[in-house]
Amino acid sequence: MIITEILRKKFQQPLVKIGKAFLQIGLHPNHISILGLIGNAFNAVLIAIGYLPLAGIGLIVFSLLDALDGTMARLAGTSPIQGSFLDSIVDRYSEMLILVGLTFYLYKNSSELFLFIAITAFFGSMMVPYIRAKSESLSIELKNGVCTRVERCAILTLCLVVNQPEIGIALIAILTNITAIQRIIIFYKKTKKTN
Repeated sequence: MIITEILRKKFQQPLVKIGKAFLQIGLHPNHISILGLIGNAFNAVLIAIGYLPLAGIGLIVFSLLDALDGTMARLAGTSPIQGSFLDSIVDRYSEMLILVGLTFYLYKNSSELFLFIAITAFFGSMMVPYIRAKSESLSIELKNGVCTRVERCAILTLCLVVNQPEIGIALIAILTNITAIQRIIIFYKKTKKTN
């Protein structure tokens, strides 16, 4: 979560300024969430057809929008439950779309090994937020891990921009599954203390 904390501190003030401006022209936080989803669907298509650096730049833009909707919701005082619910759904769809696009690209342009790695990355990327959600449904906060969503997005973005998708998907495959295991261990440690 190191990257998450650095980015949060660095971009907090600019996001507040942009969020206020968007609210003044009548945009709602949910509009930004949906726009981000549409943008990432387009990025997934770009990846699938081989425009990797362009998709990487697109990921940067729509990742900023992802951070902006939460900022706008706090500024507007809208329902944190509904906003958080929609944001989580949009995040999952966006991430899965990007991974599907990348899997398709690797299927067409790389070896069968990388197709297997892409599927492994897909499973890891689903399990990390699922474990957190299940843990929180049991009243155990669980945000730790070496590869949260921000880190996953940063890795994919960088590797797409420099046209190295194989490196990106391999890192995601390894780090997401390590993170899932980390969270499982942390969950059992926390619940053992309460027993």
